[in-house]
Amino acid sequence: MLFTPRLISLDQEGHVWMLTSVGGETHRERKPIPFGQKILIIPRSQCSFRRADLKEGGRAAVQAARLRAQKDALPGENKLRIVKDDDGKKIGIWGYASPEGFSRTLPESLAYEPAEAGERLVICMEGVEGQVWRDGVLRASRWWPQTPTQRQWQTFMRVAHPGDVTELPVMPAPISVPLRTQFPLLDVDRDQLISFFSPVKLFVASMTIAGFFAAFMGAQYIRYQIDLKATQARIANVSQEASLVLSQRRRARAQIRAARHVDALGAEGRILKGLDGVANALKGQDVFISFIQLRDGVFEVRVKGSPEISGPALVEKLENHPALQDVNVTLGRSNTLIIKAKLLDINASQTQVEAK
Repeated sequence: MLFTPRLISLDQEGHVWMLTSVGGETHRERKPIPFGQKILIIPRSQCSFRRADLKEGGRAAVQAARLRAQKDALPGENKLRIVKDDDGKKIGIWGYASPEGFSRTLPESLAYEPAEAGERLVICMEGVEGQVWRDGVLRASRWWPQTPTQRQWQTFMRVAHPGDVTELPVMPAPISVPLRTQFPLLDVDRDQLISFFSPVKLFVASMTIAGFFAAFMGAQYIRYQIDLKATQARIANVSQEASLVLSQRRRARAQIRAARHVDALGAEGRILKGLDGVANALKGQDVFISFIQLRDGVFEVRVKGSPEISGPALVEKLENHPALQDVNVTLGRSNTLIIKAKLLDINASQTQVEAK
């Protein structure tokens, strides 16, 4: 996968220059650091280049070549760029000083459009670079601050073609090569991997993930507690309502049993139920019952004494009893209270309650 980044360079004062190709020539323009993907191009004058053999091939051989290149690096070079040949027998190594603050850097030699094969003399940002290409791979490179002499070029050719040609190539004229426009999206080398996956960054990333996980679990716990409290409150309300229903049910069943017992006793039971209502209404009063009678469905009770309750209040209490209805209270001779009321058929009313 390829992408087109912004190519920039830095001068000795640290100013940023935007690099573009117009008509095959490289143009530099002073601009602030652009936003988005960018690659810092290191001038060839600030890079060293060497070739190394991979005797065994594979990752171990590349690592060994890297260690040798680090040992032979020039003062100030803190970054290596390694390009492996397609046949896996040799690699090209660029060493240079990479400034801080740029995650992607590239030697100027690799910033230009590659050649398939042959020799060329490329005009660089500073000086010129002689290049030898074979099978689309840069096999040899040498930089000069100015156009080299024929002797310098021949010396370079002898090193680039050790005994494999009978006639050394003639030095070509310096040319301007357009910059590459597309680069691998995931062109990440070892130094970038080390920087990206540094222990500090890994620790920060792991702590961040752990923090998000802890926050998520904390939020889930709080939500669980809220749901638990709400459920407990609903259970408490239902339990209270259920207790009330059970209490009313027990009371109703007790009243039904009492009504059936009164019905079994007949008139005597109804009289006892009526007396129960009178006794509850006059509870705590200094009175006694002197006369009881049930005639034609009218229950009459005469009470003597000095009750501390008014007639209307006594009538209200008596009518609240389920066995009494149409209560009438009058005052007779010798402080006698005459209470008359109809006795209800308690068993019939309780049977209706049970049917519900």
